[in-house]
Amino acid sequence: MYKTQRIYWTGYLFISLLLLGSCQVFDLPRQVIINTGEVSQVGFEEALATGNLVDLPEEKRNQVVRFGHCWDSVPAPTIAQNLNERTNLDSLVAFVSQVTSLQPNTTYYVRTYIEFSSGEVVYGNELSFTTLTLEEFLDLIVRMNSVDNVTSTSAQANAVLGVVVSRNPEQVIEYGFCWSGSNPQPTIADQVVNLGNPTDAGTFSTTLMGLLPATEYFVRAYAKGDNGNIAYSFDVTTFTTKR
Repeated sequence: MYKTQRIYWTGYLFISLLLLGSCQVFDLPRQVIINTGEVSQVGFEEALATGNLVDLPEEKRNQVVRFGHCWDSVPAPTIAQNLNERTNLDSLVAFVSQVTSLQPNTTYYVRTYIEFSSGEVVYGNELSFTTLTLEEFLDLIVRMNSVDNVTSTSAQANAVLGVVVSRNPEQVIEYGFCWSGSNPQPTIADQVVNLGNPTDAGTFSTTLMGLLPATEYFVRAYAKGDNGNIAYSFDVTTFTTKR
C-alpha cells in the first residue's frame, strides 16, 4: 500500500513539473476601447457630451479616420444618424462634443465612436438624457416672479436670472422688463426697462413708471445675449393699476 502511494505521488509530481516547464506567457492583443463620459448642460435643443480614449493599439493609430459622438432618439445610435466628428488625434485622449438639432422634451441616446480606414467602427458605452421643455429652458435663463406694490401709476416687477446666466454673465449684454397695455406677449419693442449688464444671476426688481390708472398691463422679464438673441420669460404676469 505504501509503495503504491509513493509511485502515485512521484508520478503526479513528475507530470506537474513537466506541465509547469512547458507553460508559456502569452500577451493578449490590445483592443480599441473608447468611453462615453457624461452628458451635461442639457437644454431644449442641445447638450454637451464628453468622451475619452481608453486604449488604442499603436498599429491602428494611423488608421483613424474620425471620432466623436453619435446620437439618436432610439437606442444604439450609429454614425448613420446624427454625429459630431473630429480628426485631430491630439484631442482623442479626452474630447467634448456639442450635441445639437434636438427636439424639446425628448429622450436621446448618445455614445462615442471611432472609425478606421478599414471601415471598422468601434462604439463606446451608451448614455441617455431628456431635453428640457421650452418653459424649463427659459426658466434657466430668466423667470418672471411677481408684480406687487401696485399703485395707480406704478408697480414693482420681480424676476430671476437663472443658472444659464450664472455660468457666463458677461455674455448677457442687457436684461430687464418689458410691458404693454395692449400686447399680451410684450417685447422690447413695447415699453422697456433696461437694467444693463448683470454681474451675476439671482433675483432682480424694478419699478414700472408712467402707468395709467385702472389699466390692465402685461409684463415679462427678458435677457439679451451678446449674439443678439433675446430670451423672454415663459410666464407673462398680468396686473391692473389702481384708480
